[in-house]
Formats: sequence, C-alpha cells, structure tokens
Amino acid sequence: MRDTIGYIKNTPCTIKRNYKARIRGVFDDQELNQFLTAAFGEKQAWKKWIIYLVIYTGARRGELV
Repeated sequence: MRDTIGYIKNTPCTIKRNYKARIRGVFDDQELNQFLTAAFGEKQAWKKWIIYLVIYTGARRGELV
C-alpha cells in the first residue's frame, strides 16, 4: 500500500450512477445502416456474421458467443 500513496487522489467509490435512467435504447435507421455497411465490408467471415446475427436476431453478445 505504501507504494501507491500519491497516485490515486480520490477514491472511485464516490462515483454515483443513476441506475433508474434509461441509458440503452433502440438503434435508429442510420445507425443500423452503419452496422450493415461495416458488416458488408468486413473481410473475416466470423466478424461479418456476428454483426448480421446481432442485427437480425436481437441476440446479446453472450448468447452469440
């Protein structure tokens, strides 16, 4: 503990988060088109299909992995 004195000025435990605020939402058409464009230009097949599966099925990352 003595070697870390002076590095951390404030404890990160004081950061408060508003858990009731809705920080996630649906993607609009422009954002979906950006994802589709990125997937279409992807060279590696697994990356392309992960993006397609997320967009068309609505599955979460953990469900796809």
